[in-house]
Amino acid sequence: GQSLNVRDNRAASQATIEYVVSIGDTLSQIARRHSVGRAAIRDAQGEPLASDLIHPGETLTIEVSLGGAG
Repeated sequence: GQSLNVRDNRAASQATIEYVVSIGDTLSQIARRHSVGRAAIRDAQGEPLASDLIHPGETLTIEVSLGGAG
């Protein structure tokens, strides 16, 4: 399943979430789902990912933009 933990970044217009990779997930799908680029996900990891290869159970840190409420 999916697990999301949102950290409060009050001074920023971004939030950091932790996404647990599920069977069948691809980096492209995850990036699209969170409206970020694959490179942004790769670079946001403590140790940047060398490729788009991810594995079920792996936890990815994703920085997402907090869209302004209209």
